[in-house]
Amino acid sequence: MAETLEGISSKVYRAIVTVVDHRMLEIKVTRQDFDELKGVVRELAEAQKRTEACVEELAEAQKRTETEGV
Repeated sequence: MAETLEGISSKVYRAIVTVVDHRMLEIKVTRQDFDELKGVVRELAEAQKRTEACVEELAEAQKRTETEGV
């Protein structure tokens, strides 16, 4: 590959590859990171469902209060 890059020696090429490899390792998302993220998303979805159920109950209670007050 170094031969295909015009004007770059193999030593410079290897140095570039090393830097890029190190940077890729720094930003790499591990399987554990992904699994943890899936767990958090699952928990958020469950919390959203509970919130929606509570809002629905409150809306129904408000309707009952409004009809009783009329």
